[in-house]
Amino acid sequence: MVRKGIPDPLRCAVWLSNIIQASYPHQDVRISQEYRTLAKVQVLDHAYDVACRNNPHVSSSTTTTTTTSSPSTAPAPVTFGNTTIWDRVQAYSGKDSLAKVLWALGTVLGDVEVAPLIPSIASILLGFMSESYVFCAIREMANHSTWFFATSQSEHVAYGQAFLDILGKLHPNTLETMKEKGTEEPFTQAIFQDFFVSILPEPYVHRIMDIYT
Repeated sequence: MVRKGIPDPLRCAVWLSNIIQASYPHQDVRISQEYRTLAKVQVLDHAYDVACRNNPHVSSSTTTTTTTSSPSTAPAPVTFGNTTIWDRVQAYSGKDSLAKVLWALGTVLGDVEVAPLIPSIASILLGFMSESYVFCAIREMANHSTWFFATSQSEHVAYGQAFLDILGKLHPNTLETMKEKGTEEPFTQAIFQDFFVSILPEPYVHRIMDIYT
């Protein structure tokens, strides 16, 4: 199914169960498949509501972030070091949900300050999942981050450099052209920060997410 492309109605269930299975490879596969059932909805909703209640900037009863009455004192949005996410989602109808999910993740991932892929992944998942499912999926990714993304600035830079090193070995002329045009950093950022959304059409990004999970 993954190789042929997961149908849109199944992506929520399959992506989440894929993530659970990848994060716990020695666990009985039936446990990860439970995440494809409605029985898990209440459990995931409860965990998300608890994270929201524990964050003073999030209201668990709405999909918007709460701020003080003065815009100048409003808390800065959570970005996990992603410098472009809020510019990219200004026209995104789910940006309030994205803000709420990121605030909740900030509550449970307090030791992760730089993980630029998190906001981009969250924005993609929200196209197919509820807030609580996105929260659970990325929380599990972060608990097993070596499978999924860098969780520090040094790791983030190293991922990009490793990609360029491999590219240079496999396609030296391509890398040389990129160096001549000064596009190495923008290209690695498009992959390791933006999850391809700035360089590929949306259906292709979703296919990559099928495989990535």
